[in-house]
Amino acid sequence: FYLWQRYIMMWLYGKSTFDSSANYEAFIHFWGLVVSLPLPTTVWWAYRRGAIQEQSLAFLTMALVFVLSLLIYEIGLYLTEAMISSSDEDGIDSFADGVDPGYEHVMDTTRASWWNRNPVY
Repeated sequence: FYLWQRYIMMWLYGKSTFDSSANYEAFIHFWGLVVSLPLPTTVWWAYRRGAIQEQSLAFLTMALVFVLSLLIYEIGLYLTEAMISSSDEDGIDSFADGVDPGYEHVMDTTRASWWNRNPVY
C-alpha cells in the first residue's frame, strides 16, 4: 500500500489531481488493474501446492483469470455509469431558452443568496 501511494499516487496521479473529470475516470479505470491482481494469485498458489500440474497451463489460466476479472470490473463500471447517467435527467440544469440566467436571476426571483443560506455565516 505504501509503494502504491508513494509512487503511483504521488508521481502519476498526484500532480494532476483536480485537473478534470477525465483524470478521475482514468484513475478509476487504472485501479481495475490493481483490483484484478489478487485472483490470478489464487491460481499461482494452486499451481504451487500441486493442484495444477503443468506450468504452462497455470500461466495461461492466470492470464485468463486476470483478463476476465478486469473485464468484469470494466463492465461493472460501464453498467454503473449507465444506471447513473440514465437517472441524471432530473431537470435541474434545463433552462427554458437553453441559457443559464445566472446567479443574479436566482437572487432576484427567490430573494436568497449564498450568504443568507450558508449555515457557516
